[in-house]
Amino acid sequence: MKSKPYNRSIHYSKSNNNLSKDFYTLRSLAPEIFPGIGKERAYRNTLSNFQEACLLLNKKPDDYRSKEKSPYRIPRHQKTAFVILIRHLTIYKAGIPFKDQDYENITKYARDLISIKDSIDNSNFENMSLNSDDYANFYEIYYSSSDIRHIITHQLSMDIIENILADFKYIVEEAPNDRTTFYADSYRSFLKANIKKISSLTKKMIDEEWHNKKGNE
Repeated sequence: MKSKPYNRSIHYSKSNNNLSKDFYTLRSLAPEIFPGIGKERAYRNTLSNFQEACLLLNKKPDDYRSKEKSPYRIPRHQKTAFVILIRHLTIYKAGIPFKDQDYENITKYARDLISIKDSIDNSNFENMSLNSDDYANFYEIYYSSSDIRHIITHQLSMDIIENILADFKYIVEEAPNDRTTFYADSYRSFLKANIKKISSLTKKMIDEEWHNKKGNE
C-alpha cells in the first residue's frame, strides 16, 4: 500500500476555549480556499475536498461538528493547515513523494506556501497575537516537513532567478541603447557583492551549526 505524503497529524492547541470566535465554518472559509470561482461553487469544492481530507487525517467529518447536522467548523488554530490541505488535496492524496508528482502542480503548491508565509511574516501585531497558534502550525509545516522543504527551497531559488531575469529584461527594453551595458554591468556588480556577503554568512551558519546553539533549536 502506498504511503501518503501527508502523514503527520495537524498540531492541536492546548487551549480549551470553545467560544464560537475560535472556529470557522467551512462555508466561511470556502472563498479563501477557492477564490475567484463564486461562493457556492467554492463551497461545493471545499465540502467535497474536506470529506476526503478527513480520510487522510483518519477523522470523521462529524468530528468537526459541534452537534449532529450542525455546520462543519474548523478550529482557529488549524485554519491555515486546513486551507492548504483542502486547496491542494490532489497532491496529498496522490500517495507518492512530492518530488515525483506533476511539476506544475507542485510549483503552484510551493508558491502558495511561500505566499502564505510572506503574508504571515507581514502580519500586524494584532493579527499575530490573535492567530499565534494557527501561524505556529503553519510554520511547523513550512519548516519541518521533510518532503516539503525540498520543493520550497527549489521554488525560492526559482523565484530569485525569475526576478533577476525580469530585471535584466527591463534594462534591455527600457535603458537607452548607449547605457544598456552600463546598467546591466552595474546591476551585476551590486548583485555579486550582496550574494557574496549572504553566501558567506549562510555557509558560516551551516558549517558552525548555529541551528544547534542554545536559543536556536
